[in-house]
Amino acid sequence: ALAPPWPQLVARLPTVAVEPPLVVDAVRHVSTPPPLPDDEVILYRERNGWCPYSERVWLALELKRVPFSTVLIDNTGGSR
Repeated sequence: ALAPPWPQLVARLPTVAVEPPLVVDAVRHVSTPPPLPDDEVILYRERNGWCPYSERVWLALELKRVPFSTVLIDNTGGSR
């Protein structure tokens, strides 16, 4: 049996069918707070994707189709 073509697989993905979440890079909003919605879950996750805990939450939100916004944070101790 042949695998379905790539465009057919992409069309089946739930994240393709919905609007992608807002992603804000906190490093670029040092002096002012980022524009975030008041009525959504906000996921704060590490900028480079190295945190397995926030990755699990991210995947759960996607799987459950919970609307959320993402704020990417720098946890490498940049200014420490």
